[in-house]
Amino acid sequence: MKLYHGTVHDFRKPDLSKGRANTDFGVGFYLTESERMADDWRKGKANKHVNVYELTLKHAETCHLHIKRYEHADIDWVKFVYNNRSGKIQSNKFDIIIGPLADNGLNKWFALIDAKQATWEEIAPKIEYSKYNSLQFCFKTEKSIKLLEYAQNK
Repeated sequence: MKLYHGTVHDFRKPDLSKGRANTDFGVGFYLTESERMADDWRKGKANKHVNVYELTLKHAETCHLHIKRYEHADIDWVKFVYNNRSGKIQSNKFDIIIGPLADNGLNKWFALIDAKQATWEEIAPKIEYSKYNSLQFCFKTEKSIKLLEYAQNK
């Protein structure tokens, strides 16, 4: 399976220490199935390119990976993204997290939660889950990174 990573840096092997805190699934190396989405991640940046990786399973048996997968954008996914973005949890018990790609449109709902002006139950029906259909893959450990083989830079 081909996965794409938008970047302004020149590298082949992912470096987990470069991951940013307070992101959708916590610190990790993020990829997507969509080349267009990876390209959009660095929109407006100089020296922008997309690294292509092949997800391989040749090391899967020896890795003993813990994988969390959100099949679709639902209330559990929204709460997980909220807690990671706000630094309320550290999702370090997983090697790989797969789920819908969130956007900044969720921030207005998160602000209402923070201000205690709404509950999750009140905002859940108002969030357009159907628009979150691009998948992101967050590789969080060195053993999960072993499953990625650099293919090319676009």
